[in-house]
Amino acid sequence: MKFFDKIRGAIKEPTKFFHEIKKEKGIGRALIFYIVFLIINTLLSILYFTKVFSAIPELGAFAGAITAALIVMQFIFSIVMLFIITGLVHLFSGWMKGKGKYDDTFKAMIYGMTPNLIFSPILMLYMGIVGIQNIMALIPMYLVSFGIAVWSIVLEIIGLKIAHKYSTWRAVLSLIILPILLVIIIVIILVIVVLAMMGIII
Repeated sequence: MKFFDKIRGAIKEPTKFFHEIKKEKGIGRALIFYIVFLIINTLLSILYFTKVFSAIPELGAFAGAITAALIVMQFIFSIVMLFIITGLVHLFSGWMKGKGKYDDTFKAMIYGMTPNLIFSPILMLYMGIVGIQNIMALIPMYLVSFGIAVWSIVLEIIGLKIAHKYSTWRAVLSLIILPILLVIIIVIILVIVVLAMMGIII
C-alpha cells in the first residue's frame, strides 16, 4: 500500500485499513511512515526554537548550537519512546489475551496516530510563526491538538482491537488504563523513595 493511500485509509476507512495492513510484513514500512513525519516535524522545529532563542539575547552565538542539540535530541527521543511505549502496550495487550505479535502492535500504534502525525508539523509551524508568548493565539491550536490526539487514540484502539482480535474494552485497557496505572504506581514509588531519603518517612 502506498504512502498516501495509508493516510487516506487510516483516516477514512480505519476498520478496513487495519484489516488490510495486517498483511504488511515487519515494522519497516510503518517505521518509515513515522520517520517521514518525524523529519518534517523536526525540520519545522528549527523555526520554533529559533523563534524562542531569538528572544534570549544572552545566548548569543550559542543559540545555534543549542538549537541543533535540541533538534537531534528530539529526534532520538521520539524514536526511543516510540519503541518503549509500543513495547508496553504490546505487553499489556498480552495480559489482555491479545493474539497479535509485536509487529501488529507497532503497526496499530503508528498508523493509528496518523491524524496526530499530520497535525504535529502544522502545530510546530504555527508556534514557530506566532511564538510561544502569544498565549491567546495558541489556545485554539491547542484545543484542536487535543481533538486530534483523541481521534488518534480512537484509531489506535481500532487498530489494536483488529491486530489482537480482542474486544474494544481490552484495547482501551491496553492502551490507556493500564499505562496510566503504571505511571501512577511509578510516581507513588518515587514519592515514597524521595520522602524516605529526606527522612520524612521510614
